[in-house]
Amino acid sequence: LGNEPNWAHTKMPAKTYVGLLAAFQRGVKRADPDVKVLIAGIAFIDLDYVEALYDAGAAPHFDIMNLHPYAFPAPHHRRG
Repeated sequence: LGNEPNWAHTKMPAKTYVGLLAAFQRGVKRADPDVKVLIAGIAFIDLDYVEALYDAGAAPHFDIMNLHPYAFPAPHHRRG
């Protein structure tokens, strides 16, 4: 659902994204319980954002995490 909510064009708070993800997942699973839900591609493997998603309750609402490990010069997100 979506693309890079943690970066440039979107910059969506994790809590907001999880609300959308939960609603999307409920609807999709009602239509097809076997479908796999992918979380939006997280830009730059931003572990702080991934942790914020889990803290906001994302875990039960997706089946596959999608990370975008870019290598071009751009802001780097590092833990600690």
